[in-house]
Amino acid sequence: PSGSGSQSSIVGSDTVTSVAWADWSNILAVGTNRGHVHIYDVTTQKRLQSMCKHTSRVGTL
Repeated sequence: PSGSGSQSSIVGSDTVTSVAWADWSNILAVGTNRGHVHIYDVTTQKRLQSMCKHTSRVGTL
C-alpha cells in the first residue's frame, strides 16, 4: 500500500473498516467490512498474509 494508491488497490472491493500499525516494525494490518484481515509489509509494499475468519466487519484491530 502506498500513499498514492487507491483503497481498491489495497483490499479489492472490500471497504477498509480498521487499521493498525505494529509499533516494532513496518507492518500494517487492515480490517475490512467483509471480515477479512490483511497484513502488509509497508517497506516492500507486499501483502504478507490474509485471514478470513470473521463473519462480519472488523471494527478494531
